[in-house]
Amino acid sequence: MADNPGIYTKDCVNDGASPYGFSPLVYWDFQFQDDGIAIDATNHRLFVSDFDNGRVLVFPLTSGNLLSSKTPSYVLGQSNFTTCDVGSTPSATNINAPGGLAYDATNNRLFVMDSGFSRVLEYDFAGGISNGMAASYVLGESTLTIAANGTTAQTLMVGEFEQGADIAYDSARTYLYVADGGNSRVLAFNVPYSAHYTSGESATYVLGQSGFTTSTTATTATGLNDPMGVAIDTTNSKLYVSDGGNDRVLVYPTPVSTHEAATYALGQTSLTTAASCGPTQSTVGLDDGTCSGVVGGLAVDPTNSRLFVADWGNNRVLVFPTPLSSNGESATYVLGQANFSAGGYFDVVGGGPSSLGQPTNVAYDSTNNQLYVMDASNNRVMLFNTGPTAPTPTLIAQTGADGCIIASSKLYCTGWNAEGEDGDGSNVQNYIFQQVGSLTNWTAVSAGYLDYLDDRDACGIAGGALYCWGESSYGEAGSACGSDCQSPTQVGSLTTWTAVSTSGRDTCGLNNGYLYCWGNNEYGEDGVGNTTQQTTPQLVTYTTGLVGWWKLTDGSGTSAAGRHRQRPHRHARKQPDLGDQRDQWRRPHPRLRKHPICGRARCGRAETGQLLDHIDMGQFNLASRLSR
Repeated sequence: MADNPGIYTKDCVNDGASPYGFSPLVYWDFQFQDDGIAIDATNHRLFVSDFDNGRVLVFPLTSGNLLSSKTPSYVLGQSNFTTCDVGSTPSATNINAPGGLAYDATNNRLFVMDSGFSRVLEYDFAGGISNGMAASYVLGESTLTIAANGTTAQTLMVGEFEQGADIAYDSARTYLYVADGGNSRVLAFNVPYSAHYTSGESATYVLGQSGFTTSTTATTATGLNDPMGVAIDTTNSKLYVSDGGNDRVLVYPTPVSTHEAATYALGQTSLTTAASCGPTQSTVGLDDGTCSGVVGGLAVDPTNSRLFVADWGNNRVLVFPTPLSSNGESATYVLGQANFSAGGYFDVVGGGPSSLGQPTNVAYDSTNNQLYVMDASNNRVMLFNTGPTAPTPTLIAQTGADGCIIASSKLYCTGWNAEGEDGDGSNVQNYIFQQVGSLTNWTAVSAGYLDYLDDRDACGIAGGALYCWGESSYGEAGSACGSDCQSPTQVGSLTTWTAVSTSGRDTCGLNNGYLYCWGNNEYGEDGVGNTTQQTTPQLVTYTTGLVGWWKLTDGSGTSAAGRHRQRPHRHARKQPDLGDQRDQWRRPHPRLRKHPICGRARCGRAETGQLLDHIDMGQFNLASRLSR
């Protein structure tokens, strides 16, 4: 994005903080933390822990909860974007090594694991949000000015160099689950909002220990060893805990009780084993020759029944189907590696859109089927589009750096998306097909041209209405789009379109057998008798009342007009008159020629009584038989 000047890694140790980069925690001496990500889908904000800079960054999202800027709007823990002074004394306004994050959408508050001061902070945004604002309450300490570790119902052992520092909020029961890694346990705090809890309150339940004053490690159904991540599935009443020291993810029923037994384990074949050397489809953890575990944060997708696991030690994210029915189930997908056997702790790959280096945490956006991944060693947050697998396509349009398909009458697009040509409401690059809007009656789609510079727009037909999106610098997406639009925008009001083809600078469509073109028209390629740019569909005619156009082609960067036969086809049927519909657009009167005005484009063909049978997108032939 243009708002990021190319500064990607900033921290106090190097050259000072900035609003453009962050520095998550990466340790090679087996001291690990879960950096946090949280999504506020109600107020359209993304929260990201910036561990080394002692702050939480707040990024703006669009009304559809898509990333709108790489520049944060606010910062917590620091007074501005260029300071990173943590200080040695805790207060209500500073944060020392922030870890996991959890957002309460009902009450507009954010919980922050302040691991350096071994506490959890609550920020109440009811009165708004501002840089460096004070936290309202604290858990793990009796006041906001104390920092001490402990093994009690009121204290934590999650200092800056301790393991485990993740949190998860259960909105159904107002419980906050805290991974207290140093004590090998998970605490459950009751944190109601209206009848508010007090700072320093005691936890209600504990998992992994028989009581609040022990910290024994164990490899059993009731034991834990350095838990690092927690996630709650309120839909299916499940709590997931990544038990890092045992190379497994445990599943608990909710509501929980003290010393609750897990029902299943991922990464192990039983609840009493902890061996996991080497990346496979059913193991999680660290391949360092010692089988010591590093499993990070978790995220739940209850709608599509999936669990995302940050497999820290193998530089990947695994996707498991839910609900689980046995121990050691296999993952269905992997992110960050080419296959399930690739990866390993020392195989950190930097850069690239498909690689990950020590991913510490994940957050799932259920609105857009997007997964945010904290890619710690690369100092970045990765955004993966993880929509469910699309059905078999019936119509394909691929040109340049983008492609679209129609499957089960739904439209899906993917690719570069620099000008919103994927129609998903953003200009964020997509790596898998994303459904475009919610319409389920798409019949035609056309996408740009082979040259990626002109492959920045697309058009389609749904329910007979014509829609265009993406770049419209030449008017090729219609006047309603302006210079560009990132979601399908209806062109005109007619609802009898049967075919469309866009070249990246011009567009043509068939409506009731009549041909319309519009766009750049620099060489007269729109067939309207002039070289004036057209921003609305223009009726192309060579003899009065010509109907029956049936074939469209788009040429090398310009659009096609077409040619016709004056004699009806022997199987012709009478075409309906456009009537008042024709008056909605100006009807030009080009000079009559034996051949149409095609500019540098290829030409099409019209035969009375037939509809579209073939589209030629530039030099990319796309044959498709449409409903007649």
